[in-house]
Amino acid sequence: MDVFIRGLPVQSTLKDLENSLRDPLRVLGIEAYHCIKMGGKGCAIITFLHHIQANRFLEKHGTPQHSRQSRPREQLKVQGRYINCHESNSAPDEFIIRSLKSTESRKSTADSKTTASSNVNSYPVDDTRSSRTFAMSSLACGSLEFVAQSPVFISHFHDNRAGNITFGNKALAVNFTSFTPLQAERILIPYYSIEIIGTGTYSNPALTLSLRWAPRFYNQCSMTSMEAISQLGLAILLNQGNPPTKRSRITSMDLSHAHVADSCFVYRIQLADLFDVPRIHQMLQRDQSPPSNLPWVPRNLAPRVPLEVQLKYLSDQLAVGQQYISLDFGIKFQAQRLAQNGYLPPMQVVELLPKIVSIARSQGNERTAEALRMLARELPFVGPHTSPDDFSKSTLEERIADYAENYTNVNSVYAVNKRHAHIVLIYRAAVTPAGIYLEGPDQDTTNRVLRKYPEDIDHFMRVEFMDEDGEKIRFERRVSYDHIFHGRFKGVLADGVSVAGRRYHFLGFSHSSLRQQSAWFIHPFFDKAINNVTVPAVIIRGLGEFSNIRSPAKCAARIGQAFTDTTSSIHIGQKGYNVVEDIERKEYVIKDGQIEPLDRNFSDGVGTISWSLLRRIWREHKLSRTLKPTLFQIRFGGAKGMISLDTRLEGEVLNLRKSMIKFESKEDWDLEICGEATRPLPMFLNRPLIKILEDLGVEAQAFLGLQTERINELRTLMTHPINAERFLEENHIGRSSQIPSLIRMLNEIDLVYQADEFLTRFVEMAIIYQLREMKYRGRIRLDKTQGVTLYGIMDETGYLNEGEIYVPIERKGEGRSVLTDGKVAITRSPAMHPGDVQLVHAVDVPQDSPLNALYNCVVFSSKGTRDLPSQLSGGDLDGDQYHIIFAQQLLPTRTYSAANYPRMAPADINRAVEIPDMTNFFIEFMENDRLGQISNMHMQLADQKTLGVLDEDCITLAALASTAVDFSKTGIQANMTKLPKYSRCRPDFMAPGPRVRIQGRLEFDIEDEEMGKDDILSQEDAGFRYYPSHKVLGALYRAIDEHKFLQEVRDDAHQITTLLPHKPLMESLWKYIKHHTMVLQWEHLRNLAAEIRESYEENLIDMMHKYSTVPHQPLTELEVITGIIFGRNESGYSKRLREINMQMKEQYDRDVQFTIGRILHDGRDTQVLSEDALALATACFTIAMEKPGRIARGIGELKSFRYIAAALCLSEIKKVQPDKSLTDMVGSMSLLAL
Repeated sequence: MDVFIRGLPVQSTLKDLENSLRDPLRVLGIEAYHCIKMGGKGCAIITFLHHIQANRFLEKHGTPQHSRQSRPREQLKVQGRYINCHESNSAPDEFIIRSLKSTESRKSTADSKTTASSNVNSYPVDDTRSSRTFAMSSLACGSLEFVAQSPVFISHFHDNRAGNITFGNKALAVNFTSFTPLQAERILIPYYSIEIIGTGTYSNPALTLSLRWAPRFYNQCSMTSMEAISQLGLAILLNQGNPPTKRSRITSMDLSHAHVADSCFVYRIQLADLFDVPRIHQMLQRDQSPPSNLPWVPRNLAPRVPLEVQLKYLSDQLAVGQQYISLDFGIKFQAQRLAQNGYLPPMQVVELLPKIVSIARSQGNERTAEALRMLARELPFVGPHTSPDDFSKSTLEERIADYAENYTNVNSVYAVNKRHAHIVLIYRAAVTPAGIYLEGPDQDTTNRVLRKYPEDIDHFMRVEFMDEDGEKIRFERRVSYDHIFHGRFKGVLADGVSVAGRRYHFLGFSHSSLRQQSAWFIHPFFDKAINNVTVPAVIIRGLGEFSNIRSPAKCAARIGQAFTDTTSSIHIGQKGYNVVEDIERKEYVIKDGQIEPLDRNFSDGVGTISWSLLRRIWREHKLSRTLKPTLFQIRFGGAKGMISLDTRLEGEVLNLRKSMIKFESKEDWDLEICGEATRPLPMFLNRPLIKILEDLGVEAQAFLGLQTERINELRTLMTHPINAERFLEENHIGRSSQIPSLIRMLNEIDLVYQADEFLTRFVEMAIIYQLREMKYRGRIRLDKTQGVTLYGIMDETGYLNEGEIYVPIERKGEGRSVLTDGKVAITRSPAMHPGDVQLVHAVDVPQDSPLNALYNCVVFSSKGTRDLPSQLSGGDLDGDQYHIIFAQQLLPTRTYSAANYPRMAPADINRAVEIPDMTNFFIEFMENDRLGQISNMHMQLADQKTLGVLDEDCITLAALASTAVDFSKTGIQANMTKLPKYSRCRPDFMAPGPRVRIQGRLEFDIEDEEMGKDDILSQEDAGFRYYPSHKVLGALYRAIDEHKFLQEVRDDAHQITTLLPHKPLMESLWKYIKHHTMVLQWEHLRNLAAEIRESYEENLIDMMHKYSTVPHQPLTELEVITGIIFGRNESGYSKRLREINMQMKEQYDRDVQFTIGRILHDGRDTQVLSEDALALATACFTIAMEKPGRIARGIGELKSFRYIAAALCLSEIKKVQPDKSLTDMVGSMSLLAL
């Protein structure tokens, strides 16, 4: 039942209403309710789950209908104004009722502790807001430094304004009672950003918060006219009228604080009441969400020199200081990074410079730069448990010298760069609202521009724009980001990044980096080839002719082709290619009652290549795989797209279609490879696709059955080693480190991996990752008999008819096959429109067809009125990948006409595009990229509407998503005022899941799952409620209980291990290896083995720090070697984290393959005797068993090297005796009894 409320102050917030209702509802024993406030109207609605409770509320506080002059028994007030409550004329929202029922059900089965903390938006809790709010008298910001052997707080900024501090579920907020337009009125500090809280003492009632990064700052503001337009659409959707005054996200507390906000991460909050000290300490001890805390307060000291003066002095010394002017830039970069990132005070870095110069002279530039980077990595947080010796000048100098002296180049980032032509070392800068942070140099994939200047790579920098926690800036309703986007970020794009005397200026960005919110910057350098200084304009002019392009988005996209990551290049020459016509046809459509012709391009983005040229690509591309691709994704001058083999072409021929040529190139005539079809890719269902298929007639049981199969497969991994090995291999988890092979070989000698904690945790990681991918993303893998993902190209022979496709597949060791199952479904991600899935016929071609030379692609027909790729989410053939489904139970029973969106001309500025136009577009894109928001709304409404994705609102959202997808190319934003109305209730499968903690073993953060959205994080925003979905996505989501599943697989593994001897598995394996290498001479290889291990572990530690999303909180060893990072912040497993995950996996694969190569070959001819490889593998395994792995700060002991060495030992033992299996070699030796 709904109760309507009138008379609210227009300026009041939802939280004001909820706070006013909390006690009256508690007195009535009412818990199941939900509030919605209509902004700008002074009205609200309370939805009660139970009619009897709503009537009880109205009897006491309601105004009788048709008698508005009658006063209620007890009239309620909000912000001092009386309100009127009466029964609503409208029925309650179905989804709110379902959400309330679900929450009440969970609440009734939860223990008292969970009850007290669940759903702050709907239920009163024991700790009310007031009891978690404490008065403060002032705030300071500074750093912790050691003075006289004790940590002290150095205050670099002080704010005497009074206010209060409120502890929420996931964050704390500081609110000031007074503020000016230039001052922050609110600070938000998420708990996951806090290293430690000192709760103070009676003699000094102050909270000391040591943060990992800067907090979020807000002040109050009125909207600009443009913001009002963009927000008005959302306000109308939510029945809020005109949006109220908004908060503005700002960069610091005020202009003075701006000088220190980027490197001072310690905040001192002086409490107004000393008796709040024990209350806060007890509250934090009782809560499970806030970070570690203790009753500690460091004494306060004023700085001798202001921090901004220190930073400027250090920068000046590095830039023009006489004794440092010749110091290598790489060393200067690391020295400035120590201070700029807040690792050390700037003056302490200045004191270290003479010693750094001395070390550089004796050890060299590379060793010294790496030593400084290692120092930053190993420095602990300053705190009550930190030793002051760690930060003394003598200790720091000694550590830098030791790092430099013990540094090994063999497997360092510098050595990897030299071994791989497509890998370069790039400096990076992260630009956040508070500051600029320096990183690197890190491995990056080369591109056309970098390849052109191999001697000047250090003059290029990749600059990323992000929030303080490393994620993209999050869109918050009623919060303006003008200060961030148009002030902070635009300022950096215009002025550049200054580092140690260099200033890096904006150069450009690729399409993918635009979506990642990163761009390339360059410091001008002298180019001998042109005998002049190279600046951004010079590089851009050298790429091609862009003066005729009038759209900033289009111009940036064309220039961005040169910044696309490419793995290799093959010289073709200016005359080594042909331009051929596209295959186009007219399609006649009805528009506004008129028949209009549309040009349809069937060959959009795809050309051909001859056998002769393809073989040269194979040679020069240095393909090591036995299965070599017959099609590539390429960049060539101003052209981009796919090229596929056409056996009819003679000689070295490259045919490019006109649609592939995007601009006129001037001097680059190398064929660059950025993708290749070496194998068929697996296909995964996802939530949008599942919803479309459901609404097109696929039975729910088809999805549920498929998910059950995958879950059962995961369950067997803990009990069947062969299944575990196969699963890890197929999913490319641990392949490079040989872990899947080790599990199989252990099984062959009757040793089960479940008896080893490290291997068990390794498999557990893979299981939980796949389980969470299914539960929270709907990613259900189809096996190779059910579906596949392939690059798309066009039938150059004209054999295929309209509605037909040709799908040749070849897998290593399985031979070539052609899909001829008749009717199949084909689609492309992202799919949102019901017409994005089509049914086609898979056919074979004659034996003499040139198409028979192709494999691992889907070939589309060149016939018909409209090309099929454009019907699948607006696809083309310039590198798009398509999903083909041939599992009969997943084929739709009906299809829908493909979307036919009008083509939008790129935004035109009526003049040549200049660099500021492109930087403005970069800002515009960051600010207005709404694809994720539209997609989430589509998923929500598709679940709530009877027709699902066929509903008109969903069709509208699909069209908006299409515009949002093309925004990066056209510069045309999605019109958000066209968004359909939607409620604040979402289906349960859209709820965020608990984070995974890895502390010895995998655990889930139960609190994350149960506390819901934090009222502190979004004071005016009600957040989302979640209801049980009755559609298939809800059933799939609820079918997985990850807590229960993890416990069950652990119980299964325990049952196996209880039957085994208690001797550790690796000890038994060591004895086995000793037995089979007893006559082998390997002792002389101990030193080499130790050096290989040291090099491997040093790189592993570097990656654990480099790819962590939380400073000073490295990844675990298991995360690196599995290639699976579990999120540590409130964004969970975000898209950015998946990108980081991929980069980390690529680097680890390269590093471990090099390590294995050293063990097996050690620089010798690859045809060495197996006995030689076995000898070094045995030496590596033996030292790994005799001596613990490296123990690093915050990481613990490293263990993976012994498993890599063990796998190599077993593999080489098999080679020594090829006629015997490992099981035969066991002989009479009963290992399990040892």
